[in-house]
Amino acid sequence: MRVVHVNCIRDRRRRIGHALLNAWPTLSDVASAVRNAGADVAVVQSSYADLHLERDGVHYQFVAEPDFLGPTASAVVPWLIARAARSWKPDVIHLNGLGFPVQCRWLSRSGCPVLVQDHASRVRRQYAAFHRWGLSKIAGVSFTAFDQAMEFREAGYS
Repeated sequence: MRVVHVNCIRDRRRRIGHALLNAWPTLSDVASAVRNAGADVAVVQSSYADLHLERDGVHYQFVAEPDFLGPTASAVVPWLIARAARSWKPDVIHLNGLGFPVQCRWLSRSGCPVLVQDHASRVRRQYAAFHRWGLSKIAGVSFTAFDQAMEFREAGYS
């Protein structure tokens, strides 16, 4: 099974490669744990420069996105991240964070299930319809706490 983890947030300090993985240890810890469970794992990370590397049996692809768009560039050009994720021919895509409805929609076009891991996202009622549209094609969401899930359920995300 091939799992592709996708992270759409770029580092404000502009670190890439091993420098970013050392600064954000959970990014590689989660990927390594999935690899140790027997999956083939690739991580697609929004970045300021293109880079491929391998660490502990996990493939990392840093995807350069337009610099002028700031740390959330993939919201404006989501096809770069989606194209990179699809290039790994995943069986499942794991997206970090519910705050990426446009990316969810593009990733869902890959033909494989997209699972989203919540990171204490908040429901923004003024954008609820847009978020429901973007998240409508995902296969599932994992929440840390029941109360976090209930906020989304009450806003009509289920």
